Order: sequence, then structure tokens, then C-alpha cells
Amino acid sequence: MGVVVDWILDFLYSLAVLSIGWLPDSPFQTDSFRKTLSGFSDLMSYINYFVPVGQMLTITAAYVAAILIWYGVRWILRFVRYID
Repeated sequence: MGVVVDWILDFLYSLAVLSIGWLPDSPFQTDSFRKTLSGFSDLMSYINYFVPVGQMLTITAAYVAAILIWYGVRWILRFVRYID
């Protein structure tokens, strides 16, 4: 039984090494990625002119943080049995 498990683990390890060997060192160093990023940057600059995406993300992050703090404090108080 142990031989079979060792064989399966060795096979999975060699499969992982083979699949990792096919990947590039860094996906961000290819020319196609830079061209895509340049086009995306231009598109986002046009969108950001009309819709303030950065401010929307900041407000959303603050809102989610406030909700998480509220639920955290509520959970702690329930744990200590101060509220039902």
C-alpha cells in the first residue's frame, strides 16, 4: 500500500514540476502584456474622466471596514454575553 501511495505522490510531484516548467519567469515582462496594459490604461483614463473610480473604491473600502468593525464588536459583545 505504501509503495502505491509513494508512486502517486512522485507522479503528482513530477506533474507539478513539469507544469511549473512551462510557465514564464514573470508574466509581466512580455510585450503583449505591456501592450494590453497600455490600452487598458488609456481606457481607464477616459472612464475615470467621467466616473471617479478611485474615489468610489476609497468610499467602498471605508464602508466595508465600518461594517466589519460593527460585526466584530457585536460578535465580541455576544461572546461576553453583554447583548443577546
